[in-house]
Amino acid sequence: MAVLFSVPRGGFTFDVTAQVWAPGATEAGALAVTCRVVELARFEALLEDNAAGRLSNAALVRALVVSWGLVYDDGGPIALDSDEASALMDHAWIARPILDAYGAALSAAITGNSL
Repeated sequence: MAVLFSVPRGGFTFDVTAQVWAPGATEAGALAVTCRVVELARFEALLEDNAAGRLSNAALVRALVVSWGLVYDDGGPIALDSDEASALMDHAWIARPILDAYGAALSAAITGNSL
């Protein structure tokens, strides 16, 4: 039986794992992230606005991420829309791995569909 392609009403999402290296860490920590699919042109525009300083790291990540599994060391969740999350995402070592994981998943989908 053929598998039918369908489109979720709320839009496509996908899960990735970002490998985050904290300063001084001896190994990367895995951060589970659920992302929303945006059109490639929109993704590129978001990156351009971020690079030009018109869009903060936090705003860029929030434009692409639906939820994440970031927690404090005591296990308490850090809400994506919180001030704490904004401050953390100002650090490139947190925002960049999320963006890298998003871009890698997007590239894999494009490559897979071009075969």
